[in-house]
Amino acid sequence: MNMRTLAVAVLLAAGSLAACSTTRSGGEAVDGGSTTSVDPAATDLTTTTETPVETTAAPDATATTAAVATTAAATAPATAPPTPAPTTTPCRNVPTLFVPDLALDSVDVRRGDCGQGVKDVQEQLNYRASAGLSVDGRFGPATETAVRNFQTSVGLPATGVVNGNTWVALVDDGT
Repeated sequence: MNMRTLAVAVLLAAGSLAACSTTRSGGEAVDGGSTTSVDPAATDLTTTTETPVETTAAPDATATTAAVATTAAATAPATAPPTPAPTTTPCRNVPTLFVPDLALDSVDVRRGDCGQGVKDVQEQLNYRASAGLSVDGRFGPATETAVRNFQTSVGLPATGVVNGNTWVALVDDGT
């Protein structure tokens, strides 16, 4: 006995089924051995297909055909969750360090800081230590390394933080 294949094509256009199907009362469309349930208010389409399966018993027994039901539900594709906007870590804004009568104990410029005070440090490191820094006003790893190297070269503790002593050494013109 040949194996029979049943193909089911259901076209859903503008809320109605294609002409290849017949409609039963209750919103079911039937085409051969398959049943399609349509709920106009829902977005799901459920198709049940009965596919004949040939089974063979011992040679003296008769071949039988059994129906296997398969159900597939088609739903609208899920959308990916929105990607959050990139976040930036706020920096501590350091005002200029070129202030008359600057209290040296108030100087504290470190990694993560930004602003004109960081630009002042970067400019002085480029001038005094030929650090080759980009003067961007962001105290990052390159600026921290340049500060440590400068501190070591002038005999200060290599903390990577510009305190009053480091600032004085950066702006000291030798007079």
